[in-house]
Amino acid sequence: MHEINFIVIIVFSVIVGSFLNVIIYRTPIVLHRRWQTTNTENDHHPFTSLLSRSCCPHCHRVIAWWHNVPLLSYIWLKGLCAYCHDPISWRYPLVEICAGLIAVTAYIFFPLDISLVGVLAAGWILLALAAIDLRDGLLPDELTMPLLWLGLALNATHLYTTPDMAILGAMGGYGVLWLCAIAFRFITKKDGIGAGDLKLCAAIGAWVGLPAVPAVILIFSWMGLVYGILYLLLTRQNKNTPFPLGPWIALAGWIVVLGKDNIMHWLNING
Repeated sequence: MHEINFIVIIVFSVIVGSFLNVIIYRTPIVLHRRWQTTNTENDHHPFTSLLSRSCCPHCHRVIAWWHNVPLLSYIWLKGLCAYCHDPISWRYPLVEICAGLIAVTAYIFFPLDISLVGVLAAGWILLALAAIDLRDGLLPDELTMPLLWLGLALNATHLYTTPDMAILGAMGGYGVLWLCAIAFRFITKKDGIGAGDLKLCAAIGAWVGLPAVPAVILIFSWMGLVYGILYLLLTRQNKNTPFPLGPWIALAGWIVVLGKDNIMHWLNING
């Protein structure tokens, strides 16, 4: 029975990953349309909303359902559009695989109940936010705010932490990163942490609770620092070249969501 549940969750997660690809690609375009007084820049995109049928980003032909089966269609089509034969971005199968990996890790750490459902939703939203920030340098409120309110709503029932710790976690996540942003601006005389990063950290704080917020900050700081150093060394970019923090905040948040108690014990943080 456990094997059947595991397979069903994996298959469903990969399908969710296909929908996340739609969100990742379309959300920035839809938002830019909303922000602009005219739509001339994005008028070449045939879709009008996130619910429009999928189409090739190159030739804009509507994709048939049999060309849109998660992972399998990409392999069958050899990574090419069925109509114009232009390459399909590797991001599409990668997001679907990551959605499946999120399900695998969540299934290992959580029982088959509402706690697993909630964590899966959080993981998928974090994946979409990380991918959008990597691709477009954007952490949209349309995803960070639902993540925040979902965490608060589920923790109102003491699901992952207590209601008061969830509220304080949201405040602490935002506040600690805001202080870091102020300090960075004071030292470097430039902005380095965006409002979207603050809201994402607040949303994660609502899931893990105030005592675990320092763990999130420490982990994403370490990962971001290592990535930044390697990025500068490998690409020989100027040290002032910006890079997105959102993916590392999201990954740190996911790590703490999964293993909060063990991580806090290892870091000697009292809950």
